[in-house]
Amino acid sequence: MSFTFNPQYKLILTIQFICILLLGWPKSGKAQTSTQLKAQSHPQDTRLQAKPSACLGLGEPNYMEKAMSKNNQDSCEKQQEETSSQQMEQQADHSSKKSIRPVSQHGALNVLGTPLKMCCADPLTGYERDGFCHTGAHDRGKHTVCAIMTQAFLEFTKSRGNDLSTAYPQYNFPGLKPGDRWCLCASRWAEAEKAGYAPFVDLEASHQKTLDYVSFDILKKYSIDH
Repeated sequence: MSFTFNPQYKLILTIQFICILLLGWPKSGKAQTSTQLKAQSHPQDTRLQAKPSACLGLGEPNYMEKAMSKNNQDSCEKQQEETSSQQMEQQADHSSKKSIRPVSQHGALNVLGTPLKMCCADPLTGYERDGFCHTGAHDRGKHTVCAIMTQAFLEFTKSRGNDLSTAYPQYNFPGLKPGDRWCLCASRWAEAEKAGYAPFVDLEASHQKTLDYVSFDILKKYSIDH
């Protein structure tokens, strides 16, 4: 059996054969096609490779920084809650101490007309050094005003010849500093009030005899609870 080739077809085959000899078989084309097919059959591979760059902040948020930021925020919120809780406990403790302060065993009254409460035990104040602003016939200065010391008042009273800042152990006097509570002479407090240096007062711990020297309306203006 014999075959006859179309001259045109024979020419095409010859050209293709020469091209193969000169250029070689197009393997790169197959490799490219294989890679493309692999990428199409496994679309998740591209996403998996993109994640490391996202973690490093290359184009997407840094998830580790986000987590650290959230932890810091949670820590700050927790600290604020603890601080708020401590403040509430301190306020409750202050209110509790104030409500359970000892009252005079002598039946003395304060400027409010209620039982006289202790002014201060540290430093131990009062003419009788019992913590109360008690008074009597023997107390010529009438130490009836339970006041909270200020630097301005201490300087003022010193300028008037009554130095309350210096300690006098022989008189059981420790020397006062700003913030200390002390039973002041009613007349000295009234003098300081007129001069503009009066310290605040604790009405519950100020003896009723104070009203013989100062009106209640004036005292109320300087109340620590005002």
